[in-house]
Amino acid sequence: MKHILEMREKRAKLLKEAREIHQRSVDEKRDMTAEEEAQYNKIMAEIDSLKAKIDREERLLKEQQEMEERTDRMVGNGASGGDDQRSEENRKKELRELAFRAYLAGGMQNLTPEQQAEMRALSATVGNQGGYTVPEGFYNQLIEAMKAYGGMRSVARILNTATGNKLLIPTADNTAQKGRILGESQQIQPSDPSFGQTALDAYKYTSDLILVPIELIQDSAFDIEAWVRQKIAERIFRITNEHFTVGDGIDKPNGIVNAAVVGVTAAATNAVTPEDLIDLEHSVDPAYRNNASFMFHDSTLKALKKLKDAQGRFLWSPGLTVGAPDTILGYRYTVNQDMPQMDASAKSIIFGDLASYWIRDVMDVVIVRFNEKYMDYGQVGFTAFSRHDGDFINAGGNQIVALQHADS
Repeated sequence: MKHILEMREKRAKLLKEAREIHQRSVDEKRDMTAEEEAQYNKIMAEIDSLKAKIDREERLLKEQQEMEERTDRMVGNGASGGDDQRSEENRKKELRELAFRAYLAGGMQNLTPEQQAEMRALSATVGNQGGYTVPEGFYNQLIEAMKAYGGMRSVARILNTATGNKLLIPTADNTAQKGRILGESQQIQPSDPSFGQTALDAYKYTSDLILVPIELIQDSAFDIEAWVRQKIAERIFRITNEHFTVGDGIDKPNGIVNAAVVGVTAAATNAVTPEDLIDLEHSVDPAYRNNASFMFHDSTLKALKKLKDAQGRFLWSPGLTVGAPDTILGYRYTVNQDMPQMDASAKSIIFGDLASYWIRDVMDVVIVRFNEKYMDYGQVGFTAFSRHDGDFINAGGNQIVALQHADS
C-alpha cells in the first residue's frame, strides 16, 4: 500500500514538471522546441508507465485479498479438515477442476476413471466429439482475464446465461410522463410509458487453433491450463471487444459506437476543444451523469491531456490516492484501443452511463483437444468456442452519447 502511494506521489511530481514545460510554450506563445518536446514526451511516457505499474499492484492486492477471503470461507466450511469434513459440492468442484487440468495436459487417457466420469458429466454432448465444457473455476478466470485487458468488459454490464436462446430485454421509456393535479371527483386519465425490447443473441466465437509443443506439455514446470486460458482470453477478447465497440449489429454484436446517438459534433476533423467536452457532458441527462464516464482511444487521451479550461486548469487530472482513477472533467475514463481515432466523421469519444451497454456471455465455453492431428510436428492442438452478444439497452433516455467530428 505504501509503495503504491509513493508511485502516485511520483506521478504527481512528474505531471507538474510536464505541465511546466507545456506552460512555458503557451506563455511565450510558441510551439515547444525539439528539446522540450522530447523532454515532455519522456516525462509523459514515465507517467504512463507508472500508471500501468500502479494498476498491476492494485490488481494484485485485490486478487490477494479475494484469495484470502476465499481461503477464510473454505476454512469456515471445514474444507481444511480433510475429505471427511469437506462438503460434497466443494469436493466435486475440486475434482472437476483437477480432471480438466489433467485433460489439457494429456487428454482423456491421462485421467483416472473417476476423473473421466467427471469430464463426461461436465459435457455429455460435446464430450463424445472430443470437446469438453470448462468447469466454473476455469470459466470465471477466463472472463476475469478478458476483463483485465480493459475496454468494454471493464465498464459494461455483464449478463451470464446458461443457454444461448434469444434473450429479450424489456425497456420502458417513462421520461415524458408526469403526474398531475386531480380535481375533486375528477377521473384519472391513462398515461402509459412506451415499452420496447432489445434482443440479445449468442454469436459463436472461436479462438482458432492454438498449437503447443509436446515438450512444453510434458514439462511439469509449465502450467498448460494457465497458458491455454491466457491465449483463449487474448483471442476471444480481441474480436469481441472490437465488435462490442464498433460492431454494426449485422450478424455480430451492435457496438457501443454504432448504437450511441451523437451528442456533439465537433467543428474540427481531428481535434476537440474543452467546450466540445463540456457540451458532450451536458448532452446527457443529469439523471445518468452520476455513473457516467468517458471512453476513447489512447491517441485521443494524449490530446485531451493537453486541454485547459477558461481558467487555465487542465481537464485531465491524475488520481493521487490509492484506488483513485485518473479523470477528465472529474469523470473517470476507459482507454479502448478499438475506439475510432480522431478523424473526419469519426465518433472518437463516448460519454454516459456505459453500464447501459450489456454484454451477454453463454457459460458453456467448450475446449477441444487435438491429440494426433498435429503430432507430425510434435504439437498438440487446442481450440475454444464461446458465445457472446452485446447491445446498448436504451429505454429512450440516451444514456450514452458520442462526440462526432466534422466530415470535412
